[in-house]
Amino acid sequence: MIDKFIEYMKDEGMSENTYLSYARDVKLFEKYYNDSYGEKMQNLTHSDISMYKSFLLKGGNSASTVNRKLSSLKLYNQFLIEQNMQNDMAIKEKDFIKIQTPIVKKNYQLLMI
Repeated sequence: MIDKFIEYMKDEGMSENTYLSYARDVKLFEKYYNDSYGEKMQNLTHSDISMYKSFLLKGGNSASTVNRKLSSLKLYNQFLIEQNMQNDMAIKEKDFIKIQTPIVKKNYQLLMI
């Protein structure tokens, strides 16, 4: 299935680095799922995604890394729906971690007078 997912991403015009990263993220989720449940993943569920997100955070992954992995799974979820292998989206926008960025950039250069 990963090979079909890679072809899907290539058809969407994604760069090689992006589709390889996304495929790796999906494979890692599948490994997590298999290790956790002792069976092969059939479809994505919201509860599995929530537990995976907690697992990633407890493993010391940054918020941006977790969000990237969730983005990979979200695209995979869309792919499964288009392939008629899943009916609904398991990943919601609320699943992503809100990352605040400063509005004003601080300038730490000293001014010479």
